[in-house]
Amino acid sequence: MIDVRPAGDAGWLVVLGGAAQPDRAIVARARSLAARIRAANIPGVSESVPGYASVLISYDAVAVSPASVRAAIAAVAAAPDAQPSTAPGRAPVRMPLCTCPRCAPDRDFAVGHLGRTWPDIVRAFCAPVWEVWLTGFQPGFPFLGPLPDGLALP
Repeated sequence: MIDVRPAGDAGWLVVLGGAAQPDRAIVARARSLAARIRAANIPGVSESVPGYASVLISYDAVAVSPASVRAAIAAVAAAPDAQPSTAPGRAPVRMPLCTCPRCAPDRDFAVGHLGRTWPDIVRAFCAPVWEVWLTGFQPGFPFLGPLPDGLALP
């Protein structure tokens, strides 16, 4: 199920159904749809940004009608999707991780909730190759996935 909702006065938000929580398949669908909308070169559309289970489309509300943009987006979204890749296909990048008390103020909570030692939690967190599923509210702030079993916190 795909739901196209207004997003401000110059945007549409396409909400993809099917997942209660982010997972690799729904993130891949959102990435694929964002790419297909970009490739469609819809008149007036300036940006197509994937989220966990949605795509935000910005357009020039002076140059085009919202209804025409919505119709074009709905047509792209309704078209059969090629099998989306679950991996972005880029080489892994090593990133520094600070685990000191100042950088990880919730570490005592994590230790208590997960019932593991802090070094064990850090090893488990550093073991997988993470995917950047989207960037968030600050430049350079990545939301990563999928979360390994045993690391979920409320």
